[in-house]
Amino acid sequence: MTRRARLVVFLCLSLLAPLAERAPALAEEEVVRIGVRLDCPPLSFINRKDQCVGFDADLARALCAELRLSCEISAHPFAELLPMLERGELDAVMAGLHITPERERFAAFSKPYYHSLFIYIGSPDIEETGFAGKRIGARKDSLEAEYVQRRWGSTAVPVIADRKTLLAGLRDGSIDIVLMDGLPGYAFLLSEAGRNLDVIGNAVPPSELEESARIAVHKKNSALRDKLDEALDNIRRNGEYDKISRIYFNYAIY
Repeated sequence: MTRRARLVVFLCLSLLAPLAERAPALAEEEVVRIGVRLDCPPLSFINRKDQCVGFDADLARALCAELRLSCEISAHPFAELLPMLERGELDAVMAGLHITPERERFAAFSKPYYHSLFIYIGSPDIEETGFAGKRIGARKDSLEAEYVQRRWGSTAVPVIADRKTLLAGLRDGSIDIVLMDGLPGYAFLLSEAGRNLDVIGNAVPPSELEESARIAVHKKNSALRDKLDEALDNIRRNGEYDKISRIYFNYAIY
């Protein structure tokens, strides 16, 4: 079995298994500002035409079209997205987010819009039983960063940084392993930059790390959340969701 085929099988099997005083009210004549991650292919990235594209960005546009809303899609570093939502600078965030008590302080969450397990990526000669003493990276301000510190903080060396730094560290050897969402992780492994790396061990079980990605809106704007939920149901029924998904993935993500 080729390396690409092994990765596809692995991902398919895994997938089976300060507060703002007020948030803007939802009004159909207003522009809905949706933030996505900067430089996180295939979920969101800037193409050669300086356009924000990717699964998250395209799905956001489809949801807005279904709701007949005028939307503005913008890409930002992951660590800036939730603070921007909290301050009222964004109306919604689509960035593979998971529910946490801290986030629920100011945000309300949609139903899941994709499912993906978290995987470890590193050199093929590293075994899962050999993580002790290794430098294990995770994206800052993320659920996986909390997990790495909790799971490996006493036996390994957590490295919490932005995505660009983590992937550069994998390539130059300054980081041994990175824990990341399987969707961008898989895309990275199939790229030229990830060709000498592989999935290490098993994916993190959903019981240990949430696998359902959701859209976040300000908790005072639950009307928008409800409309997005309805639109998500509609585009899944009419096939638009699968049409967008097939552009970026050759396996089911819902």
